[in-house]
Amino acid sequence: MDRLEQLLADADAAAPPPARHTGLAFRVRRRAAQRATNMRIAAGLFIALGVAGIILLAVSRQPTEVSTGPTPGTTQPVEPGQNAEVRQRFAIELIRLRQESRTAAAVKAALLEPDAVEQVNAARERAARVLLSDANRLARSSESRGEAIENYRQVIRLFPHTFAASQATEKLGQIHDQPALNIQS
Repeated sequence: MDRLEQLLADADAAAPPPARHTGLAFRVRRRAAQRATNMRIAAGLFIALGVAGIILLAVSRQPTEVSTGPTPGTTQPVEPGQNAEVRQRFAIELIRLRQESRTAAAVKAALLEPDAVEQVNAARERAARVLLSDANRLARSSESRGEAIENYRQVIRLFPHTFAASQATEKLGQIHDQPALNIQS
């Protein structure tokens, strides 16, 4: 039985810490990216509807003549300048809508990017969790308890305002209260 315990302890010591998934942060970023995609689609639809509305408006303002047949001299030709004015108004409105869409997309993209402080805090949390995991692994063996205590203190000292620091404080309390305690992570 001692040989089996020793074999398991050696395997635990040799194994790297388990890979951690980002969990909530990953889901939040994925949801934000999906929202950005949805907003781009909505902006595209808005532009398409705007263009269609402008075209319908331009067509409805043009006078239409209904005739039962060709009668020379009774139809009035459309002024060449009038058609150019409609096209110019349409082009100006289309340019304005494109600029609004680009501005809105740029603002949304800037809001969805994680800022530098958030990235640093996430890296700090990951580093604290790695140190805590290492300390937990060391605390499992009675020969490495002193090293585990030092690692717990290092987590508290280097990352005082993290969840890992609060867990390290609890583990230190458990070690000092029960010297023969076998800590599980």
